[in-house]
Amino acid sequence: MVAVSARLRSHSWRKRWIYCGGTLFFLAAVRLLAMTLLRRWQRRKREKLRDEHCVCFPSTGELAKTTPSNRNATVEETVNVDATQVSFDYYAVVDFECTCDRGDWPLHEIIEFPAIFVNSRTRKVDMEFHRFVRPVENPLLSRFCTELTGITQEQVDSAETLSVVLEEFQDFLDSHGLVSKRRERSDSSPLFVIATDGPWDIRKFLWPECG
Repeated sequence: MVAVSARLRSHSWRKRWIYCGGTLFFLAAVRLLAMTLLRRWQRRKREKLRDEHCVCFPSTGELAKTTPSNRNATVEETVNVDATQVSFDYYAVVDFECTCDRGDWPLHEIIEFPAIFVNSRTRKVDMEFHRFVRPVENPLLSRFCTELTGITQEQVDSAETLSVVLEEFQDFLDSHGLVSKRRERSDSSPLFVIATDGPWDIRKFLWPECG
């Protein structure tokens, strides 16, 4: 009788351990699935924002005009689009310079923020914005970085941080009536889009610092 009772207790504890283990495994699987779906949603949201507000131009020497009807067209097909079909009034062409060194560099901090605003109809530069930026995580520029970019330590030491420069950039946009949302577009509020020569400026330089 005692042996049977001990066997029942052992069986009961075994069932409890199996139940607890199964519950923990289920919760871990649900958490992993939720995190995966969240990261996927965040990535799609970033890609949607980038597609709406950024255009990457190939290195062709000419601006490829992007419209809803020719978004997937080749460069040769888009260069000669009629100006009346242009989706944006201005292309804000940016080309950030960042901290760097030979080999792997864990964090690229923006040290120069240049933007020229190209009129999509005349293809002429109507406005310019330029600021040097003081890095925070790695305030001392490497010799390689100075030789590569031509930016000196004195220039970044006397500059503002990126958060301040972004506010100044927003003030610049406001002073010229520039907007990035189509619903705000009007004759006095031209629509602009950020344009780069590749995904690095936004994806690898700006997004990580703003995140």
